[in-house]
Amino acid sequence: MIKRKTMVLFPHEVFESLEQSKNKQERVAILKNGTSLALKFILQCAFDDSVILDLPAGAPPYKPDTGPLGLQQTPLKQAIQIIPSLTKSNARIDKFRKEKLFIQLIENVYPKDALIIIDAKDKKLHKTYPLLTKSLVREAFPDLNL
Repeated sequence: MIKRKTMVLFPHEVFESLEQSKNKQERVAILKNGTSLALKFILQCAFDDSVILDLPAGAPPYKPDTGPLGLQQTPLKQAIQIIPSLTKSNARIDKFRKEKLFIQLIENVYPKDALIIIDAKDKKLHKTYPLLTKSLVREAFPDLNL
């Protein structure tokens, strides 16, 4: 399991550790230890049926960030906060603008996390990380109300 004393783990680091875990209790602990605003946004997007992004399925055409981990243009915790604006319930932003904002989001985060965000948008995160289930997320984060 990846551990850092002073930095929050990136979502891909949490999910990769989770996939190497041996049992459910360890997976719950990994999620709880990796808790961040970005991780919770991603999990809510992936597993909350009421969160529907107003975006086409699949990956849009984008240029993945080429910087090393942690040196992206925009910190993930800041970039991810645009997600609530991209929902179908938000009529203040037109669909084209939502798509443009989503592309900007995934272009400005670490490439592995961009792929996670795309999978979460499409409700397919559990296919990339089979040990990450809705029931596991419910147990780790009952406050998400999934």
